[in-house]
Amino acid sequence: MGEGDPRAIVVLRTATMAEAICSRTTCIQLSAPTHQGFWIDPRVLMVRSKEAARQGLPLLGIADQILALLRLAPDYRPEGLKAARDIDGEWGAALRYALGGTALTGKTRSLWVAAARARAPFDEDRHVVKSVGTGVRGADLPPLLTPHVSYRSYGSAKMYAVVSVAADGREGEDTVDEWARQRSAPLAKPERCLTTVDLARPARLINLRAYDTQDGFRAGSWAPAFWPQHPEPLFAVAALAACMIDGNDYERPGNVPLADGLKLILDADVPIGPMALFMLCRGLNAIDAAAVQATVDALIAVIDDGRLDGDTLGQAMHAFLSTGLVFGKRWPDRLKEVARSSALGRQVVRRALERAMRPATPQAKLRDVHAWIETLHELSIEAGEAIEDPLAREGLAQFLKAGKARKPAQALLDLASAQSEAHRSAAAAHAIHQRLARAERWAALTKQATKTRKHLCP
Repeated sequence: MGEGDPRAIVVLRTATMAEAICSRTTCIQLSAPTHQGFWIDPRVLMVRSKEAARQGLPLLGIADQILALLRLAPDYRPEGLKAARDIDGEWGAALRYALGGTALTGKTRSLWVAAARARAPFDEDRHVVKSVGTGVRGADLPPLLTPHVSYRSYGSAKMYAVVSVAADGREGEDTVDEWARQRSAPLAKPERCLTTVDLARPARLINLRAYDTQDGFRAGSWAPAFWPQHPEPLFAVAALAACMIDGNDYERPGNVPLADGLKLILDADVPIGPMALFMLCRGLNAIDAAAVQATVDALIAVIDDGRLDGDTLGQAMHAFLSTGLVFGKRWPDRLKEVARSSALGRQVVRRALERAMRPATPQAKLRDVHAWIETLHELSIEAGEAIEDPLAREGLAQFLKAGKARKPAQALLDLASAQSEAHRSAAAAHAIHQRLARAERWAALTKQATKTRKHLCP
C-alpha cells in the first residue's frame, strides 16, 4: 500500500501506534474522533496538543496529524484558533492555518495540503502552490469528481454501458491492474501521503471499495473516516457498488452489501454534490430491493432537511436520463413513495420530473420514458400544477410523434393549473416544521458534545 493509495494514511498511523506500543512509548493520539461521523472538536484537539507539550510527550506522527486535520469539525473553529496561539512548531502553524489563521511557510507538504483542505474543502487555496504546484486537485484546488458513462462494443456489435468516475472531464482508470500495482507498492512515507489528492483521482478510488466482486471479499470501508467534510469520494465509490447495478446478469445484488454512501447520506450535516446525486439516481434505477429502499429513505430525508430541492434533483435526473441507463418502469413506484411522504416531497418530485423533461441528446436509446411522463402527469394533477417550464414543454413535445409516451405527453401539455395554493402552503409548512426539528436536534447534539468535551477535558 504505497504512495497514491488513500488508505495509506490510516495504515501509517496504525503502524506508528504499533511501534509505540511495542517500545512502551507513551504518545498523544490527536486523530481520535470526539463525536459521531469521525469529527474532532477543535477545542479538544487544542487541549490534546497542549497536554502533549505540557507533559513532554511525543505526538504520534505526521500521519496522525494529517488525519486529525481532515477530521476537524466546522463548529468552534474561532475558539480553537484562539486556543492554538501558543502551540509551537510546524504542527501549531498548520493547525492555526486549518482553523482559519494566517498562513506560514512549512516544509512538510503533506501536512500543509491537509491543513488547506481542512480550512476550505470546496475552495481554491493558493498557499500550497509553492510546495505541490498549481492546478492540483485535492491540494490547491478542491476535488471535482463527476459521473461518466460510456458505451463500448461487445461481441457482434452489441453495446454495453461502462459507469465510472471522472475528474476534470477525464475518465479515471479503474482496473484490477491499477489495484494490484498499488497493493504491491512499498508503504509510502508520511510526508508523501497526500490523502486528499489521492481521493481526487478516480483511479485511486478502487481502493476504497468495501466489496470486491472478483473474489467475494468483504471488508469494512475506511472511506467515511478520511475526510468527513468532503464525502464525494465515498459517494463515488457507492455509485459504483455492486448493489447499484441496473440489469447486468453477472451479479446477484441480494448477496452484496449496501453501499456505505447510502448510509452516510442520511446524516443531515453531509453535503450533497454531483456524485451523491448520481448515487441516488443509480439507487432509484437499481434492482436490489435493499438499495432501492435505502435510496427512497435517503431522498425523503434530504428533502425534509432542506438539502435537496426539485430543480437540483431534476437536473441530476435529466443528466441520468441522458446517459441511457434508465429503466423507466422501475421509477414510478419509487418516486411516488417519496412524493407520498409529505406535501413537500410531492412538490420536489413533481418539479424534478418536470425539470428532467427538458430536451437532451441521449447517449443511448431511451427505455420506457412514458413511465416518467405518466408519473409527472399524475403528480401534476394532484398538485394542481400545469407544466409551465418552457424547456420542459419543448422536451415533452418531442414525444408527440409516436410511441407510448405520446398520449401522456399530450395530456401533460394540455393540463391547466387548478387551485395549487393549498398544496404549496402545505409544502411550505412541512419545510418549516422540518427545519425547526433539525435545529432542535442540532441544539441537543451541541449540548451533548459540550458535556462530552468537559468530561474528556476537565
